[in-house]
Amino acid sequence: PRTERRPTGHVLTLGGRAVERQEQPQEGGEEGQEEGGGGKGAAAAEEEVYTGPGEILHRAMLDEEAVRRFETRLEASRGSCLLCRVEGGRPFDHAAATCPRRWPWIRAKAKTLQACRDAGRPWIAQFAACYRCYMPQLICTMADPEARATAEEDGVGECRFRDMVMPLCYGAFFRAGPRALIKKHFPRAFKNIDDYMHWLGESSELGGAPCVQAARVADVLLREIET
Repeated sequence: PRTERRPTGHVLTLGGRAVERQEQPQEGGEEGQEEGGGGKGAAAAEEEVYTGPGEILHRAMLDEEAVRRFETRLEASRGSCLLCRVEGGRPFDHAAATCPRRWPWIRAKAKTLQACRDAGRPWIAQFAACYRCYMPQLICTMADPEARATAEEDGVGECRFRDMVMPLCYGAFFRAGPRALIKKHFPRAFKNIDDYMHWLGESSELGGAPCVQAARVADVLLREIET
């Protein structure tokens, strides 16, 4: 068991309510004090914050809400071409799979996949995201064979948000406004589109759920589009 005395001024949180606990001075307080009047180790003690179940529950609710909002924004844009939408100046009321301007991002994705195969490593880590739509598996489970089999039995054979995240992320790289937004939220320099595409497949988190950087970039861009 822990036997150290709790530092003076310790803050406890009980169900979200902070309680400050003060140590009572001991008799003969002059003894054991270092020269200069400070108690032993007092100058080095830092205030700690103890979080209770209330704070943990609050954080879980915020994480769940972040994922839910991302899914809602995707649903609102479903069926439209996010590549044309992020580039601006042209209609986007068509599916990305039928867009005549789809080939550059498809070739960029294929080039990245081949480079990763040549390097002997995956572009996207296992279980980090759906490898077809790049969604967190909390949103799309089609990459899971068992979940896919169940979905196919229910007449659902494809990802709900396929061809949305990657076209959006690709198009944003070539536009000053969206690219500045990416730089603001992700302070990382990219040498070129190849470097950027590799980074999009790196593991990250969205609302506490495993994902790839592409999902986080899409979340930021969709929030901007929404406004």
